[in-house]
Amino acid sequence: MSCEKFGQIYRASPKEVDRVFTSWAQGFMSGYNFSTMQRRQFRDLAATSTTDQMTHMLVYCETHPSATFAQAVLELYSGLPLRRTEN
Repeated sequence: MSCEKFGQIYRASPKEVDRVFTSWAQGFMSGYNFSTMQRRQFRDLAATSTTDQMTHMLVYCETHPSATFAQAVLELYSGLPLRRTEN
């Protein structure tokens, strides 16, 4: 979905969209984290609140309307702190 479309949907129903899209983003980032475990590293998804994460994605989408929502999530993900696994 384009960021422009996401913004339109969000403005129409912010609470519902926040819940659904935040859940999707968390799942997407969790899956991406899982794929990096072989390198013994991951992004700390709990470093910021889900409210702050949604704000980040909204701002990204407002400034990049032709991008996809997934790109907004990846932009958020890449800015989260990188951590190493203990094993």
